[in-house]
Amino acid sequence: MAGQELDAASIEAFLRRWLEAWNRHDLEAVLRGMAEDAVFEHWNGRVVRGKQALAKAWGPWFEAHGEFRFDLKSLCVDPARQAFSFEWALDWPVPPGNLPEVREVRHGIDHIQLREGLVAAKRSYIRTVPSFGGHGPSGAWARDRAHAVTPLGALPRPQTPAPWCPWALRSHLVFRADTTSR
Repeated sequence: MAGQELDAASIEAFLRRWLEAWNRHDLEAVLRGMAEDAVFEHWNGRVVRGKQALAKAWGPWFEAHGEFRFDLKSLCVDPARQAFSFEWALDWPVPPGNLPEVREVRHGIDHIQLREGLVAAKRSYIRTVPSFGGHGPSGAWARDRAHAVTPLGALPRPQTPAPWCPWALRSHLVFRADTTSR
């Protein structure tokens, strides 16, 4: 697909293959989807430029967190701009040295800009939902503060473009909600 503009279906297929590579923990396959000069803007403000720098930055993360999984929640595609945004959930072990044998779920939105069928820019925005043995949103802490916590499953699935979708009002937009069931 490199070297050409992608239509909406091809962009969605690209994302699915790319997420499958992430979920196989296959860094080489993830990097094959990136342009040589790709820019990654991390949720914490860190910016990594270039495929080699990404391999160096992501390599230790892939090695340390072998049990992670990304689930696609929704997708907003703008083929005219060769861009898409997608909402995801990451289930992974808490980083080593913090709390052993504890998992964490992070919810995020990534905005991706393609160039010639490859990721030229990736900007990530993340919200962490810890689940620390009954002390996270699913345990006693949440029951005591039920008014302040809305479980993810209780949120309605959008039937129209989500407010985070940067092109929500454009007629050429393709939006898919609840893509995990497809």
